Amino acid sequence: MLEEEAATCLEINENICEDMISALPDSLLVQILLLLPTKDAVATSILSKPWRYIWTLLPKLVFNDTSKTKSFKLSSRFNIQCSAKPIINIPKRLYTCNMLKELTLTNKTLVKVPSQAFLPSLLKLELLGVVYKDEDSLVRLLSSCNVLQTLNVERTRDDNVMKFSVKVPSLNTLVYINLLNSGGSLIIDSPRLKNFRINDCSNDDCLIECMNPSLVMASVHVTSHPNELFLRSLSSVLFLNMTLIDETEVFCSAINFSQLIECKLRPCGSEYWVESVMLLLHNAPKLKVLMISSEDIEEYRDLPSQIAVPGCKSSPLEIFEWKEYGGTGQEKHLLTYILENSKCLKTAGISIMPCYFDIEKEMIMEELKSISRVSVSSQLLFSVSFKWRSLEEHLVV
Repeated sequence: MLEEEAATCLEINENICEDMISALPDSLLVQILLLLPTKDAVATSILSKPWRYIWTLLPKLVFNDTSKTKSFKLSSRFNIQCSAKPIINIPKRLYTCNMLKELTLTNKTLVKVPSQAFLPSLLKLELLGVVYKDEDSLVRLLSSCNVLQTLNVERTRDDNVMKFSVKVPSLNTLVYINLLNSGGSLIIDSPRLKNFRINDCSNDDCLIECMNPSLVMASVHVTSHPNELFLRSLSSVLFLNMTLIDETEVFCSAINFSQLIECKLRPCGSEYWVESVMLLLHNAPKLKVLMISSEDIEEYRDLPSQIAVPGCKSSPLEIFEWKEYGGTGQEKHLLTYILENSKCLKTAGISIMPCYFDIEKEMIMEELKSISRVSVSSQLLFSVSFKWRSLEEHLVV
């Protein structure tokens, strides 16, 4: 009899203790869970309804499972790195985490997004080599992020998406890399985008539905066929880093780069790239810095000019750099055009192709020194830094 009474009293005391703990504020419960191993902290979700989601408030969550997942962390950031096989299906609860500010999914993680997905605090999302259940999962994921500012994408082969649609009104920065997948399209509808970088060797279509008219920086390296709106969306860009191919060289003459102040150009597979650069200079009335890297144009180094370039126009160019100058007649023609029409030029930095012998380099340098420069105060340097001068200050949100 006494034993039964003692057991009853113990059960009552335990219930009172549990109720007292459950009544504590969430912030204190989180501190208690931090003292437990992650597995035990997550297991508290089955105690009762009030405990069901307390673990999702933890400032740090570490999960290790050598058979599948290498790391699993949550601390206002959330990173998952998975082994290549098998494909990892992450918890649905992740897609409704109110605290989540940064999310990185990598290497064959399965993106299977429920209809109730909602990530109201997510600012940065990285999708690196993941596999999508279907295109709807991608759409649901992006539409659930109503304050998303940065999106980094690296496509993998057979990721189950043909139409990669980026419709995020709040997006500030988009980095899109697609070196393997092909046969689909990229569609962008992000009216607040300021920083856009694309490296796409897939021959997919690049379509723009809505782009910020005040785009600050664009880095465009594509082998595909961008639509006209895609190209014209770059007309207001301040900083442009572009690979010149046959599909993009025409747009150098058709578009007025009214706001462009710094530009990096990399000719690649473009026969008349010299004329394209001249046309761009003619259509960029505010251009201060021009950098050219000609390391990938061996096939077209000395083709005769074919495109009619507008008459000479004084350029506001202040800094000019040429990486791997080859000294061919076509290249000398462009360099002469720039030096003779840049009244504001301060420095011209030129690095010569490394394949030349020292005596050949010396001959080229002497030839360069003999070219007339309209800016008598300008310096001719035989080195390049090839870096943006004022990009960071313009990208401040």
